[in-house]
Amino acid sequence: MAGFLGRWLERITPREGVDPSIRTAFDQAMEIEGRITLLQPDADTGEPVTYRAMLERLDEDSFVVLAPDDLPARIGEVFEMAVLSRSGRQCGMVELTGHEPVPSGGQVPIPGLRFSYPPTLDHNERRRAHRVSVAFDLAPRGRIFDGRTSGPVEVSIMDLSIGGMQLKCNTHADRFAPGQTIDLDVQLPDPVGSMLIPARIASVRNDDSGQQRLGIAFNQAVEGMAQLVRSIEVRRAGRRRTERI
Repeated sequence: MAGFLGRWLERITPREGVDPSIRTAFDQAMEIEGRITLLQPDADTGEPVTYRAMLERLDEDSFVVLAPDDLPARIGEVFEMAVLSRSGRQCGMVELTGHEPVPSGGQVPIPGLRFSYPPTLDHNERRRAHRVSVAFDLAPRGRIFDGRTSGPVEVSIMDLSIGGMQLKCNTHADRFAPGQTIDLDVQLPDPVGSMLIPARIASVRNDDSGQQRLGIAFNQAVEGMAQLVRSIEVRRAGRRRTERI
């Protein structure tokens, strides 16, 4: 594992224990449903593909699920996940760390997958994709191209998900509308980097400061976005641990 994500995982994950609230949520999920939902964007359409798996075992720093038949699981891949705890549906990002056979009671074991626990969990009852806020030290910015002769619109990136992002910009009356197709030019940290990608506007609203908030959905999967979302979560979890010390 290379780059920004690898450095943070090496620095934080092996040395820090799993947050007790995260382990509690998984314990409750085992009691309530005994399953986990995994999502990844489709490589062609960018739409989230959902896989449902049964939780098999919860260990100290990772957990094992029975492998879904149609899950293209490669070690190092990152997935959005959701579990149902007593507090509701909770979401985060997990990494596949290994393949592990599960005893079946017969001669042939059942294929299993081992995942790291998510660095953080957020309640997410309605959104299709788990989002992470972008820290001020990253402060990525971008530009929206919509074909107007007045030129691109400068935007600030507020949060990210595997399928889109939330942007903030100065108010442009009647320029943006839900369903509108745009081109988005942004510079993000590794492993995404610089990208120009087609997208659509999913929502438009004005906030209390008089600026516009734009919900953006990618038209195709963005390579490295899942890893970037997880790396931001790892950073956030590390900061929380430091603040508690």
